[in-house]
Amino acid sequence: MNLYLLPAIWVATVLTSLHLTDNTARKTDRHAWLVIGLATLLWPVVLPISAVELYRKSSLRGTFEQLESTGTVFEGR
Repeated sequence: MNLYLLPAIWVATVLTSLHLTDNTARKTDRHAWLVIGLATLLWPVVLPISAVELYRKSSLRGTFEQLESTGTVFEGR
């Protein structure tokens, strides 16, 4: 649970501080606060999905590099 709660707190803190220090942002804009709230709530869902996607991309990159080093890519073998 802490693995999900700590990043959510971090996201809320960072987004809130960025919003409050932005001189051009209206502090009473409900849409901005809604985005901050949604990002905080959805972060626990996005974190595992992002980790899986990064893992897949890294494993695919390794496979492509192996094929490229053997010369079988783009030669139709």
